[in-house]
Parts: sequence; structure tokens; C-alpha cells
Amino acid sequence: MSETADPPVGQLRTLATDHIRAGRWAELVALEPALRADTEYWPSWWMATCAIGRWHEGRADARDLLEECIALGFHDMEPFGTLFDNSFGTEEDWPALRARIEANAQLPPVALVRWPCSRPILPLGLSRLDAPGAARLAARLPQPQASALATAEMLLGWVTDRWRHSGGSHDAPQDANVVLEPPRRRDRRARPAAPGSPPRRRSLAPSQNAPPPARPGLS
Repeated sequence: MSETADPPVGQLRTLATDHIRAGRWAELVALEPALRADTEYWPSWWMATCAIGRWHEGRADARDLLEECIALGFHDMEPFGTLFDNSFGTEEDWPALRARIEANAQLPPVALVRWPCSRPILPLGLSRLDAPGAARLAARLPQPQASALATAEMLLGWVTDRWRHSGGSHDAPQDANVVLEPPRRRDRRARPAAPGSPPRRRSLAPSQNAPPPARPGLS
């Protein structure tokens, strides 16, 4: 048996980790042949740390080992802390090198196993306006707001204020211009109150053309 036999894998990992923490880079690089045999951690950990050890030792082949590491898909630098910042991170081309490392990261796969779809209870139909009706509908639509969110909120309030829906019945006409007619409030306001009847309360609802109030936290 050789007197320089490699230590068991558990002891080898502990020894190499101690060298990294203590900055004993020469001792770490000396363990590189044995660490290559640790196939479980060589591609994801030991290879990069040995490249860093070579860098600290001033070896010209430090970059070669790191390139080999990147070619094998190395991408997770978070467990290394500042080890890269204090070695390859001091070189001028580090931003480009770091981008290549990060590009190796792959998004987790997503498998679509089910796509539930609701089924209509009643037959659905599409009501289409004629050209004059479509032109009238387009002309009555409010102007877009500064953002898509503000436009969606404004349009939702605009439609809600104009749709005469009582909850118990729907508008029979299939003409959007008829459905979106504003509620007839002027007749009720102009009609004098009967003697002894309580005064009507003024509606506190916003005007039909005013955009809805902004949500808290949104500009």
C-alpha cells in the first residue's frame, strides 16, 4: 500500500473545507487529484474552489480550470460567499465571466398536468353591432388614461355606472348602445317631492366621466 494514500472521503472533505476557511490555498491545490475522485461534489464545489486556490497561488492555469467548470454547467456562486470576489472578481473581465456563469442557471421545469375549463350552462351567442352602431359605441368610449391600470379601472367604473342591471332582470336588447345608456336620473331629480315626503339625498357617487380614485400605494 502506498504511504500517500488518499484519506477517506469524509475526512478528505473536512480537510479541504478547513483549508478553504483558513485560506491555505497551496494545501487545497495539493488535494486536487483526490478531490477530483469525489464525483459527488467535484463539479459543483471542489472544481471551483480549486480554481480559486490556483488563482491565489498565482498559477497560470487557474482560469483554465474555471473555464472547464463553466463548460460543465457551474452556476451557483452563492455558497462561495466572497471567495470569487476576492479572486477572479478582481479581474477586469469579471462582469462578463460572471454573466456566463449565471447564464448556466436553468429555470425549473414546469409540467402542465391539468387545465380545468368551466362549461357554460346555457348556450352562448355573440351579438354583433352593425357599422353605424359600432361607430356610435366607439364614439362614446372614454379616453384612455396615463397607464393601462388606470384605464382598466376607469373603464370598469364607466361600464358599471351605465349598465342598468337590477339583479333580477337583464336588458333584453342586444345592442350595447342601449345597454350602456346611463340611468335616467334627471326625471327623478326634476320631479317635485310629494308633500310630507322626506327630502331626497344627494348621491355621493363620483361623476360618470371622472376616473376612479387611485389605489393606495400606486402612483
